[in-house]
Amino acid sequence: MNNMINRLVTLSARPDQNAGSHSQLSPDSFKIIERPVPELGPGEVLLANMYLSLDPYMAAYSFSVQALQDAVEARVVARVVASDNADLAVGDVVWGFFGWELYTVLPATLQDHKGYDVRPNRIDPATWPKDAPLSYAVSLLGMPGLTAYVGIVDIGKAQAGETVYISSAAGPLGQVAGQIAKQRGCYVVGSAGSDDKVDFVLSLGYDAAFNYKTTPDGIQAALETHCPKGIDVYFDNVGGETLDAVFMVMNKGARLALCGMISTYQSDDPYRLGNMFMAVRKTATMTGFVIYDHFPQKMPAYISQMGQWLAEGKIRYQDATVEGLDNLPEAFIAMLSGQHGLGKCVIALPEAAKP
Repeated sequence: MNNMINRLVTLSARPDQNAGSHSQLSPDSFKIIERPVPELGPGEVLLANMYLSLDPYMAAYSFSVQALQDAVEARVVARVVASDNADLAVGDVVWGFFGWELYTVLPATLQDHKGYDVRPNRIDPATWPKDAPLSYAVSLLGMPGLTAYVGIVDIGKAQAGETVYISSAAGPLGQVAGQIAKQRGCYVVGSAGSDDKVDFVLSLGYDAAFNYKTTPDGIQAALETHCPKGIDVYFDNVGGETLDAVFMVMNKGARLALCGMISTYQSDDPYRLGNMFMAVRKTATMTGFVIYDHFPQKMPAYISQMGQWLAEGKIRYQDATVEGLDNLPEAFIAMLSGQHGLGKCVIALPEAAKP
């Protein structure tokens, strides 16, 4: 379109799904290619992508079906820069499942790559929470934030006075889930993979937190120390040894919201659970969930509630932003190993972020 060049990140090869591991992923697993931006057809819309989401689940699931010749599918915040559709005007900002690329052409149906209509995802400046960056549309005020809410409120059913434990507590889900649990009057404990992350988690209002990598007597002992009344609700982001330890510390009737298993995504020999028998003994409920079962119907109410908490200063949040498409592959690998910094990992594209 007018000699515009798109740059996109694709997979150079598909990870070996049969190995049950993604440890073979490296920056060389991706390649950046260039293509002309096509002319718009009737009803089509051209988006300049502003913020690209990087998420652990992509390595476990998305890459198994991702077309190698296309931009990797991801949640994206984008600005309309050309439109042949009356429902979206130049300057509008939307979010949806687009791709790791500079530009995306929306079809006349205005559906993203997963078939969702993007019109309900248009960001209205009049209702967008004051001072909230647009990147929050793929983090705190998007599906990650909703995931945390569903896990704590709908599945965990956390109640005042209960103990809630959250693994990967400094991540995009953990930092929100813990603060939601605090809003419900819970005693909240988190774990993270560095002392800096533990300090960050405590700054969010968690009652206790520990570095799971440096616990002298193991994760179970750390949980027994930091959760003296046992665990009533566990928001599980990591699986593996941590989940196994929770089985030994949880209370009768505990509710476990199983959201992610990041400890297995990079492992050649995934951890085998040995304590699951305690789920029977403690009459615990374990519920695995994916946010697509709750989206988009629960999103409006969630944004309203979270917007109120932000306005009242009850929620703090931090994104880990990396600038530039060229830095995306290394940032993705760093994110999988927990080395990307604090919060949700987002790639900012300055050339598209300008009005």
